[in-house]
Amino acid sequence: MQKRFLYGASVQGIQSFIFQTNKLKEIVGASELVDKICTEFFQDSCKCTPIETNLNWIIGAAGNIKYLFSSEEEVKSVVLDFPKKVMLMAPGITLSQAVVEVEGDLSVDHISELEGLLKLQRNRMVDPFYYGYMATERSRRTGVVSWSSGSDYEDLPSILKKEHNGKGLLEKIGHSHLERQFVFDIERFVSNEKKSWIAVVHADGNSLGVVIQKLSAVLKGKVGSEIVEKYRSFSQNLDMVTRAAAKEAFSEIFSDEIKNGTEIGFRPIVIGGDDLTVIIQASKAVPFTQLFLAKFEKLSSEVFKGFFKSIGLEKECLTTCAGISFVKSSFPFHYAVSLAENLCKKAKTASKNTDRVNPPSSLAFFKVQSSFVDDLDEMIKKELVCKSDSLSFFYGPYFLNQEPSIAQLSKKVEKLREERAPSSQLRQWLTERYHDKGAADMLIDRTIEILRRKKQGHFIKDLDLESLKDSNNKVCPVYDWITLNSLQ
Repeated sequence: MQKRFLYGASVQGIQSFIFQTNKLKEIVGASELVDKICTEFFQDSCKCTPIETNLNWIIGAAGNIKYLFSSEEEVKSVVLDFPKKVMLMAPGITLSQAVVEVEGDLSVDHISELEGLLKLQRNRMVDPFYYGYMATERSRRTGVVSWSSGSDYEDLPSILKKEHNGKGLLEKIGHSHLERQFVFDIERFVSNEKKSWIAVVHADGNSLGVVIQKLSAVLKGKVGSEIVEKYRSFSQNLDMVTRAAAKEAFSEIFSDEIKNGTEIGFRPIVIGGDDLTVIIQASKAVPFTQLFLAKFEKLSSEVFKGFFKSIGLEKECLTTCAGISFVKSSFPFHYAVSLAENLCKKAKTASKNTDRVNPPSSLAFFKVQSSFVDDLDEMIKKELVCKSDSLSFFYGPYFLNQEPSIAQLSKKVEKLREERAPSSQLRQWLTERYHDKGAADMLIDRTIEILRRKKQGHFIKDLDLESLKDSNNKVCPVYDWITLNSLQ
């Protein structure tokens, strides 16, 4: 019986490679390079056809490759050459590889064995692509060995990143024809925004591990092409849902810019599998994320209709959680992305605590007010917890379809934008409440009295001002209202 070889590869060092500098053009180019590793680079290395027409592909997205080779010579050639090609085209990226010999039909056990070997390989140290002596000239921005002798002494990764314009990422959201409207200068994201704030949004699917486990259990007794097809189908459909949700959310939120042909403050960085990372102008971050979460649920319910029941899951759709970090345009992107990922994890934890079987979609956000980024919980403790009685102003995460909801949050923010709304009084109340509850209660009493005198009592009810004096409150949403209102 002919032997076959199940090959697997996992891309490492993605975040440090993409966010090595704060230049948006290089970030976008790096992201496109990473995206091509699992498609074009691998296809070129093994001289195979694209995943859409090649049944030997199992997975080829989101930094992961699984491919079934029919000969030992082919897989040896790829194992020897592919990592070198990756490091030449994207210096700074490393690749973990593993191979499992398949006698007879492919089974779930083969895929599990491959995953185990890949985990072991990820723990192995990999030498840098190139070294530099102490006296070697280095890039002023990255500290990496300089590759050119120009005024900037650019390093090789930066030079290669600039050769890619991010068009491939724009194709994923269906708007590569608007390429010229997407700006590369981050300052132009914020030209019409107060205090130069931008946002990094990171979203990640909920309970995908459970789905894969259930799928593997169902396929346990199966062999051959049925296993490949099931894994391929799920992977491709998940990727399609993420892309389509991002496309629809972007098209709706930036409809005016698309229609008028004006500059668009939005850049996709990662779109693949169940992951999404984008840089977006701050005022549109929450509306875009809310719409993406909703579209992701809707599209997954349509695409995976009947799939969940077939693998024994009581689930109507896939859900996702997101983190949004609001930072100044000059803030280091790698910190902003890391913070967004940690916020996403916090939202996922809250969702799982709500329902472990079907965790709801949710988002959490944080506005960085200092120049130093610490552990998220430490920043919340230092900046958003009152000294007097431990009241927390970190109210989220906010859920898509249950309380506290993103829709409720948006309504409160819209109320604060109305004429004569007590937004300045609430900002003052936040300051007083942080230090002295008694002074804060006196201030809110005075605010309520003035609103009644001016016959603006609807603000008292709509913003629930009376509840701000309640000593039993453990968390308070006012800071979130003020934060989002300040970003307009």
